[in-house]
Amino acid sequence: MTELRQAKEWPLAIFTLALQLACGVAIATTVAAAYSPAQSVLRRTLGSAVFPLVALGLAVSLAHLGRPLSAWRALSNIGNSRLSLEVLLTSAFAVSSLAYSFLEWTSTTALRFPIGAITSILGIAAVIASAAIYRIPTRPIWDSGWVIASFAGSTVMVAGLALASLWTPTRPAIFIVLSGCALLFLSGARMWSRCFQFPPHPNLLHMWFAGYLLLVVLGPVLLTIMPVNGAPLACCAAVTGIFAGRMLMFAVAELEPRF
Repeated sequence: MTELRQAKEWPLAIFTLALQLACGVAIATTVAAAYSPAQSVLRRTLGSAVFPLVALGLAVSLAHLGRPLSAWRALSNIGNSRLSLEVLLTSAFAVSSLAYSFLEWTSTTALRFPIGAITSILGIAAVIASAAIYRIPTRPIWDSGWVIASFAGSTVMVAGLALASLWTPTRPAIFIVLSGCALLFLSGARMWSRCFQFPPHPNLLHMWFAGYLLLVVLGPVLLTIMPVNGAPLACCAAVTGIFAGRMLMFAVAELEPRF
């Protein structure tokens, strides 16, 4: 069995997942506030959590660096480096999310929507920039649009799940969740199919893929069956599945020749 060295990539898995969670929650709470300006304890809680999620992701990502104190040097080559662009956009997202979470935490309505909109846009840009980093020729299995589809699917699904908790009725939110699920399922299925082309393809890895796809589908199913109380369970299933899929992304790259 090919050595699966993805264990060392867990900081990047958590970082990318936290970024997508924060972006999805920011989008959901901003949209929910626009349609229902009245104060909501749950929306205030979710909105306040946007910055802590980004901060958690940034803090954990430093564990991936050999010299964490030199991380700021990544900004020195913004014009020619995808990594530099990701750091810049993520930093901007973090600053904006700090302002947005503060407004939600203090129940301040002034500027809440424009700051939320800016935070959502910066979050989307940061998610796309983080996905673009993995499109490199030395990792052929990542060098396709499925990585961006996966990152986008995670963000869309989280946004839909958050909206399902904030909106009544939940039918529009369920449609958004299903859209994110479709992106995640298709990207995961495509990644799985590539594994059969590059032996060995361990049975353990196939079981892992099956579990990932099951968890991804389980979220929308729970939300459809229990539209009122199913959002928390659906969210747990989705986040677990997304994290498993992210770790799989690093694992399967070891099965394919790099050059």
